[in-house]
Amino acid sequence: MESSDGSTMESRIVPLFPLPDLMLFPGQVLPLHVFEQRYRQMTRDLLDGSGELVLGTVLGEDKQSLAGVASVQPVAGLGRLEKYEKLPDGRYLVVVLGISRVWVEPIGGERIYPVCRIEDLPDEDPAENPELQMRLRHCILESAVLDELPVSTSTGQLADLLIMTTKMDVHQRYELFAINNVWDRGEKILAILRKMGRSTDPGKE
Repeated sequence: MESSDGSTMESRIVPLFPLPDLMLFPGQVLPLHVFEQRYRQMTRDLLDGSGELVLGTVLGEDKQSLAGVASVQPVAGLGRLEKYEKLPDGRYLVVVLGISRVWVEPIGGERIYPVCRIEDLPDEDPAENPELQMRLRHCILESAVLDELPVSTSTGQLADLLIMTTKMDVHQRYELFAINNVWDRGEKILAILRKMGRSTDPGKE
């Protein structure tokens, strides 16, 4: 497959963990409780392999199919198993670190758990935008989500942090999560905050 700039996009197959109303953002650390037998096997395989898996977002009526192979949204979070604890009854407590956004295509396979083909979905327009950064940073600090932010925090990371922490409908959150244009993602979360009556301009307090 070719990307919009004509370069070749490589695909690979990784385990798929469908979860209702959940998105794994790049850089996010997410604790999970693994109790279903097929996902216990998936965890064991991850420990013996690269540790990479996709957390696929399941929305709406698709959640009714979680007992089988649920339909996941086309953009998902690629993660890596960072820590785990095996409980006496065979369940696992795991910690997954978000790596990147990916395109996801669930496929059939011989394993008892779902797998999918993924293609990297790199951010578009990753160049820094000081004015947009300033407004995003202002919103984060004003909301007291964090007391301070590293200067090195990128525009995309700032936008993602606001999307993760702003109260909104899960479908709306997914729509923002799926935007891979950094500036577009930032402007859209700011527009939502303005509709909520939040200040998004540090120069107009």
